[in-house]
Amino acid sequence: MIQVRLLTPEDLSLMKGELIAEITSLLSKGHYQKPILTNEEVQHLLGVSSGTIRSYRIQGILPYSKIGQVLYYQYEDIKNLIIDKRIQSTSPEVDMRIA
Repeated sequence: MIQVRLLTPEDLSLMKGELIAEITSLLSKGHYQKPILTNEEVQHLLGVSSGTIRSYRIQGILPYSKIGQVLYYQYEDIKNLIIDKRIQSTSPEVDMRIA
């Protein structure tokens, strides 16, 4: 026999609170990233100046879109920039411990 349980308004309210708490927790831990970023957000994300971002644009390192006077960047392009610029350690003797 199938057991059926009806949800009460109190059950729904409790579930709503739990969902909001979980979403808030995920957002605060950086698990969500906007797909489109502004110039200022890219500066903050990479920890560089507006001049560096401008240089990346001029050199063709960082693709962008411009709508009106606002510049936009795709998060995936920022991620790919970091991956492309990754430098592998060439010395196996490097001691990575912090003294």
